[in-house]
Amino acid sequence: SALAPFMDDLAKFAVKETLTETTNIIDSNSLSKYYDSKLKFTPKTNRQNEQNTTVARIDYDEVIKVISNRNKETLQIHGSSAVNKLGLSTQVPLTKVFYTNGPSREVIIAGTRVKFIHTENQNILQASGTEVGMALSALIFLGREHVDQEVVRQVKSRLSENHFKRLKRMQMSSWLKERLSDPAVKESSYALAG
Repeated sequence: SALAPFMDDLAKFAVKETLTETTNIIDSNSLSKYYDSKLKFTPKTNRQNEQNTTVARIDYDEVIKVISNRNKETLQIHGSSAVNKLGLSTQVPLTKVFYTNGPSREVIIAGTRVKFIHTENQNILQASGTEVGMALSALIFLGREHVDQEVVRQVKSRLSENHFKRLKRMQMSSWLKERLSDPAVKESSYALAG
């Protein structure tokens, strides 16, 4: 079937129930048979009720990369998630959200809602899928009122020197370029080389 390569990619990251929810293209019986031959499920004992259950870990980022590659679109982590990943906020978004140059839409992956928001802003899509892109997304999301020296120091401490220099070279608003070049920030440390 024409779906086989796509399904093979997803099989690396998900369980058959997830794939059924994700594809919704062929009947679940066919999908289950297809994946029973591709996936190995690990039985685990549930400590609360001592019953065996089938457990698999899903790497959402990898599934989303597959979706992005198959649709030939650029995705960037949304600023609300980026600020959490960078330690700038303790709030954890319940929905995974990404900016895209493709159409806006929502999908369900293993019961988790993933939202893709179309943007015309090419600046926010720069360095997509990288730490530099995530930092840029977070800073744009926070905006002029919330990006101060301390926020820039925190971002800098999460990036290597080369990554921070790359961030400063990105296309962005003049106010953000000024904040990243603030002499008071120059004294702060970088993350370990990476």
